[in-house]
Amino acid sequence: SYPQATERATASTSAMALSLYTREFDGSKAIIAAKIGGVKLTVFPISAYQGKADAAKAPVLVVLDGDGADVTGLDAVKYVAAMGDAGVYPRPSEGVVPADVAVVDKWLAFDAASLAPPVASVTAALAAKGAFDKLAYDAAMKDLEGALKTLNDHLAAATFLANDTLSLADLCVACTLYPAMAAALDAPARTRHPHVCRLFNTVAALPVVVGVMGKPVTIDKVKVPTTGGGGSSGGRTEGSKQSKGSRSTPAAAAATGTPTGSPAEIASAEAAAAEQGAAVKALKDGKKAGDATCTDDAVKAAVAVLLGLKKTLDALKGVGAKPVTPAA
Repeated sequence: SYPQATERATASTSAMALSLYTREFDGSKAIIAAKIGGVKLTVFPISAYQGKADAAKAPVLVVLDGDGADVTGLDAVKYVAAMGDAGVYPRPSEGVVPADVAVVDKWLAFDAASLAPPVASVTAALAAKGAFDKLAYDAAMKDLEGALKTLNDHLAAATFLANDTLSLADLCVACTLYPAMAAALDAPARTRHPHVCRLFNTVAALPVVVGVMGKPVTIDKVKVPTTGGGGSSGGRTEGSKQSKGSRSTPAAAAATGTPTGSPAEIASAEAAAAEQGAAVKALKDGKKAGDATCTDDAVKAAVAVLLGLKKTLDALKGVGAKPVTPAA
C-alpha cells in the first residue's frame, strides 16, 4: 500500500533534512534513489541511531523538521524516492495516489517477499565456512529460480517492470540481484533468464548505481561447498570460474578464541564480506581501465567498508580473542 510517509513528501522539502541509519547494504536502495532524485541524504551507521523505531528493520529514515515517526525498511526507500525529482516513484498530488504507484508497489512487494529472501539464503550458504546444508541450499535455489522465472516471463513483453520507464521497482530488483549474480547465478542460469539479465545490466550500467554498488560481478560456474551437513549426502564442487573483474575473497584466519556469533550471523557476515570484496575488486579494475566513475575516493570508501566487515566477521568468529586455557 502507498505509505503514509510518502504523503508527507508532497510538502515543501526545502527545510527538511533526511538522515539514513543503515547496516552495510540495507541502505543501498535508498541511497541510489536519493542520488537519482537529487535528494540530500546523510548516511550514518545503524549503531548511531537513538530513535524509537525498530533498528532491526533498517534502514531507518529520520526526517528532521518533518512530522510523524521515523520510517523503516521499504517505506524508507519509498519516502526518499517520492521526494526526488526523477519520477522513479510517483508522489501523490493533493492527496490522490497516482495509479502508477500500484504497479510499482506490486513489484517492490515481490522483490521484498519473493526475491530477496532466497537470494540471501543462497549467497549465505555458498559463503559459509561451516557445514554445508545442501537440502536447504537446493530449496532456496528452487525458490530463487521460481522468482526469476516470474520476472523473466513478465519482462519478455516489457522493457521495465512497471510501465514504460525506469522505476524504483527496477532499481530495487537489480540491487537485490547483485550478490546473486556474483555467487549463485552462473552462465546457464543467466541463459535461462535473459530478460532478467537485460534489466539487470541496464540498471547496473547506470553511473549512480555503479557508484553505490560497484561494477557487477558474474560467474561462469557456481562453486558449491564440499563440506557435508544438514542432511546432505556430502556436497560437491561444481568448479568456480569468476568472470573478468572478480576474485574470490581470501579465507579468514582460524579463530583463536570462542566465537561470539551464531552460525547464521557468521554466515551472513561472510556473505557480506565476500560481496564487498568483489565490489572493491571491480572498482579497482575499473579505475585501471580508465573508468571515470571509479575514483580514488570510491575505492577508498569501498575498502574502508570491507575492512569494517572483516573486523566484524573476525569478532563473530573469535579471531584475535584470547583463548580459554583449561584448568590443569
